Amino acid sequence: MITGDGAVSGAAMCEHPAVAKIDFTGGALTGQRIVAIAAQRLVPATLEQGGKGPEVIFNDADLDDAVAGTLFAGFIASGQTCIAGTPMIVARKHYPAFINRLSARARTQRLCAPLDPASQMVPVISAHAQCAVLAAVAKAEAEGARIVAGGRVPTLKAPLHRGHFVEPTIVADVTTSMAVWREEIFRPDDMRHCDDETEALQLANDSPFWLGASVWTRDVARAHRFAKRLNAGMAWINDHHKNDPASPWGGFGRSGYDKENGWDALYANLKLQSVVVNTGDGFRDWYASGDPAQCRYG
Repeated sequence: MITGDGAVSGAAMCEHPAVAKIDFTGGALTGQRIVAIAAQRLVPATLEQGGKGPEVIFNDADLDDAVAGTLFAGFIASGQTCIAGTPMIVARKHYPAFINRLSARARTQRLCAPLDPASQMVPVISAHAQCAVLAAVAKAEAEGARIVAGGRVPTLKAPLHRGHFVEPTIVADVTTSMAVWREEIFRPDDMRHCDDETEALQLANDSPFWLGASVWTRDVARAHRFAKRLNAGMAWINDHHKNDPASPWGGFGRSGYDKENGWDALYANLKLQSVVVNTGDGFRDWYASGDPAQCRYG
């Protein structure tokens, strides 16, 4: 473990001749710098750069399950995960009820200290992160979105008042041009409605981040058909965020490339070598014979 500023200690690790492979988890801009260093040294790199995790809730989805699943996907670790379930793309049929149920659940989340067993939401990592979330909410509202839950700093008793808390926040009626849709903010959760499968797919793929996505439907054929067409390195059906160590983890686009976990990750850390053995009787001297036929390969 090496601590220190990334621009100094991180760069030193990436540039060190003893480092034969770089595996990075972090932001896209830092990943681009790391790839440049790796290219100069001609060493491989694996990048897991985070992203958005669109959730598509179709008109035949179990609404209770979808609400519970999206609540988990969006608020686990206070929304500070690369695969956080946002934006939510909800069938028009379910949209009003979905907003009401998810907002009601969001307002009841228990804000506690991280080590409190009763905690459901904890502070974001820093004052800077808190300001970034609040600014994102304010910008979304200014651009025409509706704040249907949260969006403020909660009033808490000591000593929790010193934590960088943000209320569990739901933003409705977003558009694909809004920053809250296109940028990885680590909260809030944003949503909009869709009319059919074609529009849902277009919306889910309208992002520079292609890490993961989820599909909520009772139609197995639709689930697999839709998942196959998603621009996502990982797709869940009637779930989100769950993973097995044997299952490859990683995305495309600004989310990075190559995989962590699974056999693919193990193979990426191996050097492939070919060994060819001559088991014949002596070496066939190509240049000793004047016969052109003896000089042909094979």
